[in-house]
Amino acid sequence: MKKFLKSITLIEWSIWSISVISIIVFFYVFKNTQYLYLVGSIIGATALIFVSKGNPIGQFLTIVFSVFYGIISYSFYFYGEMITYLGMSAPIALWALISWLRNPFKGNKSEVKVNTLSRKEWCLFLIAAVVITVLFFFVLQALNTTNLIISTVSVLTSFMAAYLTARRSRFYAIGYGANDIVLIVMWSMASYENITYLPMVICFIAFFVTDTYGFINWSIMNKKQKAGEEKMFQKMRRFKQELQQTEIDRILRFNTSGVLAIIDNNGYPYTVPLSYVFTNGKIYFHSAKSGHKIDAIKNCKKATFCIIDKDDVQPEKYTTFYKSVIAFGNVEVVNDMDESLLAIKELGEKYYPDHSNELQKEIEKFKTAFLIIRFDIEHITGKQAIELL
Repeated sequence: MKKFLKSITLIEWSIWSISVISIIVFFYVFKNTQYLYLVGSIIGATALIFVSKGNPIGQFLTIVFSVFYGIISYSFYFYGEMITYLGMSAPIALWALISWLRNPFKGNKSEVKVNTLSRKEWCLFLIAAVVITVLFFFVLQALNTTNLIISTVSVLTSFMAAYLTARRSRFYAIGYGANDIVLIVMWSMASYENITYLPMVICFIAFFVTDTYGFINWSIMNKKQKAGEEKMFQKMRRFKQELQQTEIDRILRFNTSGVLAIIDNNGYPYTVPLSYVFTNGKIYFHSAKSGHKIDAIKNCKKATFCIIDKDDVQPEKYTTFYKSVIAFGNVEVVNDMDESLLAIKELGEKYYPDHSNELQKEIEKFKTAFLIIRFDIEHITGKQAIELL
């Protein structure tokens, strides 16, 4: 707990404290009796602090806040807000939580690895944003939603913020900041008719300040993470052929084998082809309990793992259309039985799907006979032939 509390910086404590105190003071000053607003606002302020740090706890709290705010919006006939938070923000926050847990920075689960979106993904994202906005406009119009235009814009900014958060982009904060401004306007209009709703305006002003800090902090995180990787690992010379993270993830998930490279007791490189499963940002292999591979792992934990996704020889062009991924990291034997059982189950479901009953019986029968090896990824790159660009 002490380590957790120390990880929160003075500026983060200050932003959170001022936000929460302001929310509570304005709540009681204006004699608001809707305690759901108060609890939801405090949860939201806390969630954004953790999100601004890249900590997955923020995504869990975002799910809780989305439920609270969806209920609040329903009571005001803000159907756009209700649908957005319950039908979009909460599910995407769940996706973000899973994504963040699967992509920690150098194994540190309290800090997510910042991602850079490709131009293609940006284009698809913008097209999706336009389609969703137009669709929701007509849905909200049919529901006779209060403040139709503002609610529609709120849907747009909410989608942008939620998607970019799930994809681990630092620009998530711009989406949230834009959404905060929309909600400040919307609740200011409600407060004009009933001053007791002013605490909601204060709430979203506090959110805007936190999101501004989030963008600054994620930009700093991005620079530090890249600087740390560049010091240890060489940059790809032909950078135009480098694969985007989304394609790397696809290759990791859907291929069935790769080659593990380790150093044995005599200092020789030892490479061995293995079946594997990629889950929660880690690579798992199963193995016998002894042998050359196990001795090498005990000798040196540093390793690489290579997956060839495409190997299409083009004789007439004197070249090969290739696509591959190489992961750098540390490899070790898993001693925790729960983690071992989870990994062997994931392996079984990957290679023997739709046979859960038979798989469980095999696991129970042989669970003491096999051993699980975990590969913790520190750095990963992918490259493709220039002809595939």
